[in-house]
Amino acid sequence: MKRTILGMAAAALLATSAPVLSAEWTDFSLGYRYGQDFREPANKNDIQKNILNLTSVNGYKHGSNLISLDVLKSDHNDPANGAGSNGAQELFLVYNHQFGYGKIVNGAPLNYGILKDVSMMAGTDLNAKNTAFAPNKEALYAGPTFNLSIPTPTPGWFDISLRGYKEWNHNSFGTDKNVVFDPTYMLAVAWGIPFNVGPVPFSFKGFANYVGEKGKDAKGIDTKAETLMRTYLMADIGALMGKAKFAYLGVGFEYWKNKFGNPTNSDTNKTTECPVIAFELHPF
Repeated sequence: MKRTILGMAAAALLATSAPVLSAEWTDFSLGYRYGQDFREPANKNDIQKNILNLTSVNGYKHGSNLISLDVLKSDHNDPANGAGSNGAQELFLVYNHQFGYGKIVNGAPLNYGILKDVSMMAGTDLNAKNTAFAPNKEALYAGPTFNLSIPTPTPGWFDISLRGYKEWNHNSFGTDKNVVFDPTYMLAVAWGIPFNVGPVPFSFKGFANYVGEKGKDAKGIDTKAETLMRTYLMADIGALMGKAKFAYLGVGFEYWKNKFGNPTNSDTNKTTECPVIAFELHPF
């Protein structure tokens, strides 16, 4: 698992290296979140997870890059394969790239009302986990993104995307363990809205993805549409110490229905509906 994900991470980092050299802006964050009500396919238990995150975002002359790596550690209710009561470990890598139409054609974003620009984006999700289920997701997606500017006192942003989507995965419980899913569609939104409560700056941010049905899974069962949402309300606690945009603390909510397309039922495939606490550092 580690060799696979490290190879994927290296490929994504190489893909971002050229734009980073000429970046107009960049943001790097180290984050932590914790929740007690996560769910997994073929597992009837509520699961506690500690999650570390590394995220790098940058913008350059023609667009922007995002690369994000989650390192997840479950408790004993989500055991690693053959490891007794030790919790599973999971790695999840996301890479997105956007080419802005206005930036390429006009040398600057369109800035037409609340429409900041229209972009073509392409990305990948890469996942590996050491459970008996042994998911190993590889997904590619691409499509147009409408980049909107939210006219709040401190301007925010809101992206809406329609993407074509193709996924490959693994399921140790199936007859055909390596699954090639049918092409489908993906609807995606992401947002970041800053505001102030008295002297304290806050940020309301997150994303939501909806992936359509993608054929049959490893057991020959029809997949269901998948919904994933993560949203957070974060306070800029660094500003209270004279160092704005350095440290954030807050709460969030994670929702994942029909994870990997596995149909939700009343027993083993329940929906994740998990409050979380979250912390972020932006050291540079």
